[in-house]
Amino acid sequence: MADSKVVMVSGANRGIGLAVVTQLLGEGYRVSAGVRDPSKMPFPLMQEYSETLAVFQYDATEVDTTAVSSAQGWVTETVARWGRVNAVVMCAGVWIQVPLLHADEADIDLMFDVNCKGPMRLARAVLRVLKENPDGRVVSLVSMSGKRVPGTSMGYSMSKFAQLALHQSIRNEGYNSGIR
Repeated sequence: MADSKVVMVSGANRGIGLAVVTQLLGEGYRVSAGVRDPSKMPFPLMQEYSETLAVFQYDATEVDTTAVSSAQGWVTETVARWGRVNAVVMCAGVWIQVPLLHADEADIDLMFDVNCKGPMRLARAVLRVLKENPDGRVVSLVSMSGKRVPGTSMGYSMSKFAQLALHQSIRNEGYNSGIR
């Protein structure tokens, strides 16, 4: 178990994030689960995988890098627990229907904060650690809305187009260090 790979997963307590966590744990990975509210992580999962699952409070909108709930705080806690990070899976996200003609800019700001700037902050914090591994991996759940705008989801699609650009930048900056 000591040489099991360590994977950080944001948005880990529900939806796709929880499915990713469950799959990784079942395959023997150690998982650092980043969630807004650790009390909402499914207790049976925490009991069954108490040796390989660590749950940390992570707020994608936290800009104070000294805060424990920030991306930097989460990365620091993960490395303190397991000595490294081999991969990060960015699942945290928010969707609010925001049509062009009736857009509430506060909703757009929230989607950019969580869907784009949150992953950017996490990438900044974790890339330095991933560069220490010859096979670091970054997975970002962008959605097809990062390539097209369905219906009246203008705000969500804008944030996902930006997230796709971020992920391509992560690839560009990490490629020579073996990060894929």
